[in-house]
Amino acid sequence: MSQETDDNDEILRPPHYTNGRTIEPIDVIEDWGLDRDYYLANALKYIARYNRKTSVSDPASCLKKAIFYLQRKVDKTG
Repeated sequence: MSQETDDNDEILRPPHYTNGRTIEPIDVIEDWGLDRDYYLANALKYIARYNRKTSVSDPASCLKKAIFYLQRKVDKTG
């Protein structure tokens, strides 16, 4: 992550992705080349925020959304 970024910026560094972590999901997504694959990147994003995003009333919904993106990838891959 760029050092120019304010660590308290909830748009660029949302706490449900950053608090208590040394590596942000976006850095994993880019390092693994998933930024070229919408479905896999989104699946990783939803897995990473499972049980961490306070505005989500049902934490399992994050896992369900990850499964949705993984299933879309499987369907597209054949």
